[in-house]
Amino acid sequence: MSSDPPKRDHQSHMLRLWQVEDAGKIVWRASLQDILTGKQKGFVSLQDLFAHLTELTSQAPEVVHLVIDDQTEKVHIEIKFQF
Repeated sequence: MSSDPPKRDHQSHMLRLWQVEDAGKIVWRASLQDILTGKQKGFVSLQDLFAHLTELTSQAPEVVHLVIDDQTEKVHIEIKFQF
């Protein structure tokens, strides 16, 4: 009997993004929480987040659209995967 978790045909995550000051620069931090397991993983950069998404899906994501509303501080990121 294998101890590997069963493969899922989809992934559901809660993505959180926020800004912090690092060495005098404003940078983005992120965390992903797996909806099914509750496990959470933090990222010190968006590049690290995208590397993790690539690892999860075996596909490199492409940022199609990124909008940051300075007044409301809301962020919209559209990510596309080519299968």
